[in-house]
Amino acid sequence: MRPAYQTEQDELAEEVIATRLAKLWNCEMLKFGGKFNAIDRVAVRQEGKKHIVRAFAEIKKRTYSADDIARMGTMMVGFDKIATAKAIAVAGGLPLFLIVCTSESDLWCARVDNAPITEIVISGRIDRADEADITLQALYDFSLFKKIGTLDKP
Repeated sequence: MRPAYQTEQDELAEEVIATRLAKLWNCEMLKFGGKFNAIDRVAVRQEGKKHIVRAFAEIKKRTYSADDIARMGTMMVGFDKIATAKAIAVAGGLPLFLIVCTSESDLWCARVDNAPITEIVISGRIDRADEADITLQALYDFSLFKKIGTLDKP
């Protein structure tokens, strides 16, 4: 069995980002899992007695600045996870957003449910010496991303 690397600090960072997104988008950002663990969060609005799903979100906290990512030209995300998330979003007729929080605490957003993947590469983390970290990765052109806010201010 593969070790789990997500730490409490990672989970806290995702929660902080999701809380900020909820304020920006005027919705609840519910953590999702189970069979749909390819989706980090579900944007939900209450309408009457119903909780209506309005969008899906994949959240990434990066140690790079937006300038660093712009110089690289692309944003990398695990291909298997994004392919599954896209399939769920398309099947549900709802948008899928890839949210990136940069080292400056800026939030960048791209709608990726129908966005083209720039390239698929074999890559991943090498700092943990875990061969399973090297997988298919989807690269999205960073020009798809728009800054939507920061964690610190509106």
